[in-house]
This record gives sequence, structure tokens and C-alpha cells, in this order.
Amino acid sequence: MVFAQSKYGIELPAGGRVYEGIEHLIPVDVYITKEQGVFDDAGRQFVYFDDISNYYLNKQKAPHDILLPRIFADKNTRFSFIQKVTKQFASVWGMKVDYMTQLSKGEKGSLCLIISTSYVKDRDEISTLEQDIADEKFNEEINKKGFSSSHMEGQDVTEDADEELDFSFSPPPPMPWYLQLRLGMYSQNVEEVKKILEENKYAVVYFLPNKQIEFQNQIINDNKLTNLLKENQVLFLRFNREILYGDYIHSIERVHNIVNKLQENRKLAAYPIEVFSDLEDFLQENNIQL
Repeated sequence: MVFAQSKYGIELPAGGRVYEGIEHLIPVDVYITKEQGVFDDAGRQFVYFDDISNYYLNKQKAPHDILLPRIFADKNTRFSFIQKVTKQFASVWGMKVDYMTQLSKGEKGSLCLIISTSYVKDRDEISTLEQDIADEKFNEEINKKGFSSSHMEGQDVTEDADEELDFSFSPPPPMPWYLQLRLGMYSQNVEEVKKILEENKYAVVYFLPNKQIEFQNQIINDNKLTNLLKENQVLFLRFNREILYGDYIHSIERVHNIVNKLQENRKLAAYPIEVFSDLEDFLQENNIQL
């Protein structure tokens, strides 16, 4: 692991808890550079996004093997790209992924993210950071001229089936209310989402670059964040498109630390739900306001 980090020049974000591992779980490691190169633990670079999910599946040598995805990503990687990689693990593994971090004493740390099996495998080619920036500049020029990608001459625009979510499975009961809430928000069911928003008191914060958190266009400190977590049932976490992986790790740890402190003092705390890109697209397409 240390060799791989050094080989790819990966600088892990600071934070997380001491990583102790879990007995009987087999780690499946991927390494992500800030230029958006994605590698396995043998040094092979993935070309397509579904190479990542296939790599995971090929690691399972026996039916009883339980695998644990671990992501070693450079702190200066775009968080939007980290989401794409995480999504590929979610397509074949329905529990969690560990985001690996660096603790102050040089120890290995991690933050756990709960994921869902709702996503389908993505066969798109993995683009570099340079390619993404070029595409963004091109799209900005198109938008300035009053065109959208769906009206470009000669382009046959169809809905990409790879981006659709499949929620046909029925989670086995009993399920904690907060997991029902998360699944409901990601169900792609307009009425279900509206029902959740109507029945729960919630607030929305934004994770910004430079490790800042915003509420109602104001940068907030931990005192304000604590009040929001105490006063609501749900706290939706949305992400500025420019945030880096290190920004995300720092801000999500702030939220988790406050939630844990409230619970230790036997106080109720809002359940944080991260609004990843798929949910953002769904909300926008269906004119649902948070």
C-alpha cells in the first residue's frame, strides 16, 4: 500500500479514524491520482469505469468471500470523479466503501461511506483531468452561443441506459428508518421523494472548496452546524462542483464528529444524507426543490 501510494504520487487527505480492518473481509484496493488515473494494487491502469467493478468481482474466488472496497485517492482529486469510481463499487457491492486517509501520527485511517446496489455498471471510458477540463470549456462555449448538447446538429440524443438506476429489489426487513429514508431519496420515485420532504424537517448545507460549509449563502462554524443537526431530522449535504476530495473528507468528518458527540450525550441528531450527482440530476429533472 505504501509502495503504491509512493509510486503514483498519491497524498491521502488528513482525517478519519484509525484503520483496524475487519477480520474475514478481503480488501479490494484502487488508487486514484489527482490527474484521474485509476490503478489496481498490481499497478494496472483501468481504462473503462466498469473495469473497476469487474476487478472487484474477479477478486471473489469463493462464494463465501466477503470483499471490502478501499479507495486510496489523492486529496487534490476532484470529488466528482471520486463519486464516479465509488458508483462502480456500488453497482456490485451493497454495503460500504472505505475512503482511506492519513492520520497525524502517520497511521492509516479511514472514513466509511454507506453505498447502495442501485447503480448499474458504467461502460464509459475513464477520462483524465485534462480531458474533463477541455470538455468543460467546450460546453461553456456551446452554452454561451445558446446551444445545448441535445440540440447540436447531427447528434442523436437518447437516454443513456447506463445512467438509469434500478430499484426493483426489495430490501429485507427490518430496516432502520434512516436507511429507508436514504433508499427513498434515491428511489427515482417522485412521489416517494416528495413524501419524505413533506414528512421530515430538514436543512440543506453545501460543501465548498477550502473546507468550508455553507448554509443559506453564509459560511457556518461548528456551533451553527451543531444547531442545524439538533433542530432537524435530516441534513442534506450538497457539493459544490469545484470541491476536492480533501475538502470533502474534512467537511464530512466535521458533520460526523458533531453527530457522534450529540449521540454520546444522548441527544437526537439529524441524519446526514449526501446528495450525490445522480440525486442532483433527478431533483433537477423533476423540479424538486430542497
